[in-house]
Amino acid sequence: WGASLLEDNLPTDNYHYQVTVQTGVRKNAGTESNISFIISGEQMDTGVRRLFDGKRKRFQTGSIMNFIMSTERCLGPLTFLRIWHDNTGNGNLRSWYLDQIQVTDLQTGERYSSSSLTEQRHSFQDFCDVIGG
Repeated sequence: WGASLLEDNLPTDNYHYQVTVQTGVRKNAGTESNISFIISGEQMDTGVRRLFDGKRKRFQTGSIMNFIMSTERCLGPLTFLRIWHDNTGNGNLRSWYLDQIQVTDLQTGERYSSSSLTEQRHSFQDFCDVIGG
């Protein structure tokens, strides 16, 4: 259950979060589409980030993937998560069934989790409120 660094992390960023993404177990839940997100906190937001480590191109059905995201500073208590994909995967790997996301502040240990509101099979974007864990 190791974690990969997000490809768009900046070397000057010193604050770190672990983003754990769980893809659902339904048939064709996985994707090869590009996934992007924004996490907002009370102090700032991440801006648009890409959920990609530069290596793995597929979110497998039933997989749990861990990423380390760096930011310039603490986002503050997390309030909102927006996540979407661009439908560029091939065939059955175009859509995505997101089951759950957990974001952990690696400095404080505070965890925030969110459950997917829709399957994202027919929509371009899915909006999730982050619930303090």
